[in-house]
Amino acid sequence: MPLHSNLILMAKIVAHRKIRLSFPTGFCLVGLKIKQEEILIPTTGLDQTVYKTVELFKKDYFQTIKTKQSIITPRLDLADLITLHNDDGIKDLGQVANMFQRILNKGHIFEDSGIPNVKVVLSKEKHLVLFDGHHTTLAYLLAGVRYLETVPHILISNGKDAMTDDEMADFFGHHRAYVLANGWQGLTVNWQAAFAKQISPRKQNTVGEVFRALEKKLKKAAKENNPA
Repeated sequence: MPLHSNLILMAKIVAHRKIRLSFPTGFCLVGLKIKQEEILIPTTGLDQTVYKTVELFKKDYFQTIKTKQSIITPRLDLADLITLHNDDGIKDLGQVANMFQRILNKGHIFEDSGIPNVKVVLSKEKHLVLFDGHHTTLAYLLAGVRYLETVPHILISNGKDAMTDDEMADFFGHHRAYVLANGWQGLTVNWQAAFAKQISPRKQNTVGEVFRALEKKLKKAAKENNPA
């Protein structure tokens, strides 16, 4: 095939990211009932971050999506999600306590748009990485929730492929060049810190480890939030 034909063919290929939206609806005798749907969202350019894909999903897809109900056996431990924050990056324990009370009252945690707070991506190491919803996930763990499938969430991947290190570096904002050079796997971000101190070596690898580091403080905040 001539070179120009190859270029034309390549131009016609549209890259996509896959979003899997999942809502639990309750347990039955044979497993967990969930409503779920997967859709492909075109990436409009090389600079389209995962955050931009989420915004496109909210704006153009979410309100018309039709979920299908199925029954599954929960298998993915919520505590095993890879964190992007150390425990010192979780500042608003009162927010976690408020979410905890909502969960105890049989509620779930969503954005104002209606999409789940908890959002994860698949890394090239085949790990699920929590990139949004750390406070929410800690609240579910505080409430004794064990499995990701029992929590409303969004999982984003590149079709069958995992996120590249370049895409993962986008989660670190203005520090992406440093993160690309040093590897996101050993780093975390603390947006409340001074700019020069926002990136730090990883102390905790999973959300469960962050939870255990903060457990006493979280229980105290929950008690103060609901003294009765």
